[in-house]
Amino acid sequence: MNKILGIVLVLFFFSCKDNKEDSPLDENIYNKEDSPLDENILCHNISQKIPPKILEFNQVKFAPPQGSLEGLLEWQQEIQYIVKQFPDLRALVSKIVITEDFDFIYIEKDNLNAFKEAIMYKKNHPTFANEKIGYFKADNRFNIEPLNLNFNEGDFWIGILDSQKPGLKGDNISNAQVQSNERLNTGYVISLEFDDEASTKWENYTGSNIGKQVAITLDNEVLTYPTIQSRISGASQITGFDSYEKAENIAIALNNGKFNLPLQIDSEYKSGPELGEKMINLGALAFIIGIICVIIFMIIYYKMSGLIAASAVIINILLMSAILSLLGATLTLPGIAGFILTVGIAVDANVIIFERIKEEIRKGTPPLSAIDAGYDRAFITILDANITTILTAFILYFFGTGPIKGFAITLSAGILCSMFTAIYITRTIYGTLYYSKFPKKLSI
Repeated sequence: MNKILGIVLVLFFFSCKDNKEDSPLDENIYNKEDSPLDENILCHNISQKIPPKILEFNQVKFAPPQGSLEGLLEWQQEIQYIVKQFPDLRALVSKIVITEDFDFIYIEKDNLNAFKEAIMYKKNHPTFANEKIGYFKADNRFNIEPLNLNFNEGDFWIGILDSQKPGLKGDNISNAQVQSNERLNTGYVISLEFDDEASTKWENYTGSNIGKQVAITLDNEVLTYPTIQSRISGASQITGFDSYEKAENIAIALNNGKFNLPLQIDSEYKSGPELGEKMINLGALAFIIGIICVIIFMIIYYKMSGLIAASAVIINILLMSAILSLLGATLTLPGIAGFILTVGIAVDANVIIFERIKEEIRKGTPPLSAIDAGYDRAFITILDANITTILTAFILYFFGTGPIKGFAITLSAGILCSMFTAIYITRTIYGTLYYSKFPKKLSI
């Protein structure tokens, strides 16, 4: 009996899913001429370049002060002025109140990507005509009197950089090497060599901007921002590294900046929203047909008792829908499969109960006693089967991802509802009918 019900459900569910001639998946991917999504659904190999992360040299306008607190107020006031112009940026930054008129603004780690994305959409705004945002890794330099500021690893400070000056990028560097600081006999420096054109440009720029800072950025994150001490011709040096590892990491970034090697897409797959909608509609159709077939089969085989079981199945579906709605769960194809499976589980419980009642009737037990005995004998079997199934659903939920979690949630809700409807609801209906003045003959 259980095998027959299982076969009915599986055949109807997968007949729609596996029918290639009627499947929207096959229609839209393999028959492009007739596809309403031929502009959105493609399956092809391409060689498309994506802009790489660019390493740049940018003159610093406002940045975290180094070595002292001089310039701290001006820097933070400029950041506040920019952030206050945009409500979305204000929502993404964090503040530390210093005084009534002065807040220290920074970005927490979890908000960095969202902040970068928000800035990206404002690149054509007049505020950023000749400026761009630079992101400085927060450290403990401000953990001194009178500020005593502490930041978490991954937090960033905001700075303002000149997007036009000096106009040098990583591909202008011909070589970058880490060396020990021979003059101070402590720390490390990075020796830079530019190509001919960039070398002349760099010499002219450094000669006219002595005392200013230049930030070296990768994806707008500042790797370092040294101060120009004198006109630099030929090789240049970046000083201030207290560890070889930090200097080596920046040297690697500088060397890799000159290669400009973008990623390439070997294959691309796109699908429009109509595809998923059609698959959901087919799954829902399979679900409805499967339920109708199960109900018809139960009524034919178990007569009035089958009608009672069919009522319990419908109540089970309504309860499951209510629970999933309260949980805010999204019904996907695996979720529909979980729906169908739990309907089968609910019917399976009724089949066990009905067969136990039949056994009692064959022994000559009166109808009301047969009903009570049937439910009592079947309860342990049903409980054992459902406990093992719900444990499996919990494992799927905690170790699965995406659609598997949806299937597990639907299955868990269905098991709880099926226990309630198959045991309590049907027994209540039996009691109402056979304790009334209707004929006492048991139709099963």
